[in-house]
Amino acid sequence: MGIVRRLLVLVAVECSCMAAADIKTLSIRVPEGHDDVTYDADRVRLEDLKHWLTLSPVLSQNNNVLFPEEISACYVDDPAYEPCAGHSIWLNAANAAHSQQRIRDRLSRLKRDGFQPDFWPIIDYLRTVQSFGLWVNQQQIEFFRTKSVPLLESKYPALNINPKASCSTELDSIRKSTDEISEWKLVVFEWRNCVWKRFTAAAGSYPQAVWEGALKSRGIREHPVVDEDQK
Repeated sequence: MGIVRRLLVLVAVECSCMAAADIKTLSIRVPEGHDDVTYDADRVRLEDLKHWLTLSPVLSQNNNVLFPEEISACYVDDPAYEPCAGHSIWLNAANAAHSQQRIRDRLSRLKRDGFQPDFWPIIDYLRTVQSFGLWVNQQQIEFFRTKSVPLLESKYPALNINPKASCSTELDSIRKSTDEISEWKLVVFEWRNCVWKRFTAAAGSYPQAVWEGALKSRGIREHPVVDEDQK
């Protein structure tokens, strides 16, 4: 009876602890729906949770952390951009420069400092993404300023990406282009897509398993929900 009584006490204590957990859900709107994040407020501070979520693979798709600004970017909620002019083929140098500054500012914030070591592989990956995005944009900006195709052939040593070899078809089309509309599309879409494919091959994809492990160790669950009208 003594052993049974002790077991009953242990079960009661465990159930009491589980019942005492302060489980909350943070719901964050995203374009396709919302990201529901469940956590124990007794274990995780909301301030810390929001800080960690800046690295989320769900949220980083919509805050330029996983997909850096392009040279044609123009966000109406950022007053530093000049008024958007639709899908113009003309490079807005001021807007492109501001996009570059946004990436530099993001890089200055994306540092291991302030994050526990289990988040570091994610930090490193996202910094690699941002650095490459900065380089891709700068090559395009300089090309439209000088019309020098060799700029688009330049290597990206950090990942051993060589557009001259891997994007030769796109580069040849750019050389043969006879009008500015075609040239713009070839550089901003075809060449850019090509070098980003090489990036994925070299750097890999977002470290999803690392993110899920970091959340699990803190008792956090992330559940993206797609709105019915987005399915």
